[in-house]
Amino acid sequence: MSDDSRHLRTFYNYYDMSVHWNELTQIDLRALGEQKSVFHEALQLVNIPGLYLGTPTTNYLNAGLKWNRPFMGLMSKPLSLGHQTIHTVLRLPTFELVILKDEKTILGEHDLRDKRYDIVLQWFQGVFERIGFNAENFSQPTSEIFMEKYFSQGAVSIHNFIAALEIVKLFNNAVLALRTLRIQLTGSSAITCWPTSFKLSTVVPLNISQNGEIRSGFEAGFCLGNQYIPEPYFFVNSLPSSGNDELTLCDMMGGGQGCCSDDVFGTKLLYTKLINQTDQYSMVNHFFYHNIRFLQENMKVLSHSNDKIRWN
Repeated sequence: MSDDSRHLRTFYNYYDMSVHWNELTQIDLRALGEQKSVFHEALQLVNIPGLYLGTPTTNYLNAGLKWNRPFMGLMSKPLSLGHQTIHTVLRLPTFELVILKDEKTILGEHDLRDKRYDIVLQWFQGVFERIGFNAENFSQPTSEIFMEKYFSQGAVSIHNFIAALEIVKLFNNAVLALRTLRIQLTGSSAITCWPTSFKLSTVVPLNISQNGEIRSGFEAGFCLGNQYIPEPYFFVNSLPSSGNDELTLCDMMGGGQGCCSDDVFGTKLLYTKLINQTDQYSMVNHFFYHNIRFLQENMKVLSHSNDKIRWN
């Protein structure tokens, strides 16, 4: 049996337990970061069908994705074809793109290892033409800037199964913890993965303007790391946020790290701290609950407001 086959069997043995918290283990952060970068690059492909075939009013390139547990991957917004609902999924364990009908029936699968962007577009075109879409436009690039930013090397080639498994566990665990949090909170948004920042989060708006902008609130979630924090972490931030992770994540308090500024208050729980805990799930749940309460009482952005979180 090849190493790939053994690791795939590990994935599917793990999947049988994926409705529960799966213990995180020490993984080389460099390998984890390299695999995260590969997944992040490939993640930009998930919304490509929407750019070509979706409604012009929808921003598909930056559209939020959701975690699909049965396929252990991140799934696009739906495309409608008659009575069919079509999604694209980046399946992390096997590093494949999968086209699904009604979130469960596989219409096509494509291994991304060492595949160029134009080859992926040709595959998309073939699958969508076969199921009834007019997919002629797939032969034309949507944006040269998009191609240069995410596919500058021409092909994606790195795939570390051990690091990929840890990332799958992290996403499954994060969804589990955020679902637990949403049960306790009134008005929290759906759990969404944002492809540009590669973070998974839910938002609790406290004060919304007439044009729909969040004047105050919280975002709780998980991120695989960024240029300032080179490892995965769970986080709670106030909203609105400057979007500058270097500002929002300074040293602050026990159980996490964070900072306050004139308009931002936030905290984080690092992967390297979490993996040494005997009860990781309880620690993450306590981190979310304790820090949302702490921020609501102390952050400057709400110091002038009577906005309150509704806990169930």
